[in-house]
Amino acid sequence: MDKHPKSFVNFNNQVALSSKTYAMATICMLCIEFFQGGLPPQWLNAPFLDPQADPVYWLLLLSQIPLLLTQVTYVNYVFTILLLLIPIFILIKPSSKSLIFFQLILITIFFLCRNLVNCHHGHSFFPFIVVAFPLLFSHPRNLYLSNLIRYYIAFVFSSAALWKILSGVAFNPTHFTSIFESQHATDLLENHSFYAFLLHTFHQFPILPFLIFSLAILLQISFAIAFLTRNFDKCLAVLLCLFLLGDSIFMGMSFYPMLLYLPYFWYKTPRLANSST
Repeated sequence: MDKHPKSFVNFNNQVALSSKTYAMATICMLCIEFFQGGLPPQWLNAPFLDPQADPVYWLLLLSQIPLLLTQVTYVNYVFTILLLLIPIFILIKPSSKSLIFFQLILITIFFLCRNLVNCHHGHSFFPFIVVAFPLLFSHPRNLYLSNLIRYYIAFVFSSAALWKILSGVAFNPTHFTSIFESQHATDLLENHSFYAFLLHTFHQFPILPFLIFSLAILLQISFAIAFLTRNFDKCLAVLLCLFLLGDSIFMGMSFYPMLLYLPYFWYKTPRLANSST
């Protein structure tokens, strides 16, 4: 007789596939970074590293790792080779938790050092860190962590909407136009650019940017339902895609790593406790 219910066995079998998906996503991300000038060899001789007022980045600087990666060529190349090879090894041996752990360390260093070099502490690559944790553990810990990630995603979206509502910006009809102008200040200098056309349209129809912003807030607050039921998870997966598409179109921001969160809503994650929701 099976030690765990069949759904748990299926979920455990799914871990190997998830490891392969994680490795493939990492390889795709590194390819994109190559064309965007974000790989470690392109950091060499970086003129400035900006930790800002963030203790995590100050501790990283104290370790001398960023300086080694930006000033010592052979260290940079070894780090890059490992960053590229470990996902390939994971594809060959997806059940290896040691490889996943090593990849998590490399991705974290890559993520933090990239922000230091770019002098901008963005969080676009954070999903690569978050989704690695369930792959480090066996049942039932991987199950607990997978469910926790689902709730974390729901919290991120719904709390962002709640902040906009409580701060009052959700009711400011000119707020979206203001952040749109700030985001595309350089592009707006070109009269025939796509964003200049959008801004002209926003000024002609002021209700339009307010409606777009209101729909974005409604989309974000919709994730609060994930705390109550799983019946609408696939709808939330679609909303996540729409949100990323909207960010790309209107704000010119690429958060494609957040696509790693889709499986937590698209596929039914088994739970340890029986529930009707």
